[in-house]
Amino acid sequence: MRSIYFYEDDFQQIEIVPQENETHCINQAKDIDSFADEHRSGEGYSEIFLRSKNTVDTYDKGITISALESCISEVLFKYDEVYTGYSSYHELCNSITAYGNDENVVLFCQTKDGIVEYIWLTLDIAKENDIVIALNMFKSINNLGSFILVDWNWSFIANLSHTEDIKSYLKNRLEKFKD
Repeated sequence: MRSIYFYEDDFQQIEIVPQENETHCINQAKDIDSFADEHRSGEGYSEIFLRSKNTVDTYDKGITISALESCISEVLFKYDEVYTGYSSYHELCNSITAYGNDENVVLFCQTKDGIVEYIWLTLDIAKENDIVIALNMFKSINNLGSFILVDWNWSFIANLSHTEDIKSYLKNRLEKFKD
């Protein structure tokens, strides 16, 4: 049985959202960067920034979990169980499904009544093949509509159809995470 764990703080830190949110996300990333600069304190920050809600929810697109699964099944394999938590505490997530070939590139999605509510990712790009897998995943998801990739930690936002921008971003992640 294949299972995967995600640290609770990683929920929606790298996400895929409808393209209609692009301007909102760009402005939000600028606000986060400014806030971080103003509240940097030693190794951390003196305050917490709470992101505002997207203008268009993924759920509103009406994508069924079976449609998502169908489009990515050629690229990623489904995990049997998904766990989240912190430290040594882990709990099973019944409304979250995950897909990946290993723990480097993983797509997580939370569903509500069979409709995809949120899509977020682990992109710990450790080898060149992780870039290929991620690009193929993004290409497959593009078949469901127009979406953007948002990495809040890196303030990176790009339309999934902008392959060269995403490839450059993934190569930067490879430099950070490679073995």
